[in-house]
Amino acid sequence: MDKQKIDELIQLLEKYELSIATLYETFASVLPESKNTWLAFAGQERIHAKWINALHKHLIDGKISAEQTKFTVQ
Repeated sequence: MDKQKIDELIQLLEKYELSIATLYETFASVLPESKNTWLAFAGQERIHAKWINALHKHLIDGKISAEQTKFTVQ
């Protein structure tokens, strides 16, 4: 996969996490009896987005390489 596609994929993953966080925040406002639970879930999704953003920065800075990252199904 070329660098541009990897960048696009990582950006989409971050956007996905933030979208899910927004969805959970909407649930929190609509479902006040479980507001704290939904807000906690939203917070976790925002943390995931930060991790993905950090991964992207490491790729851009050359600290990690997409070619070195391989996944194996076991």
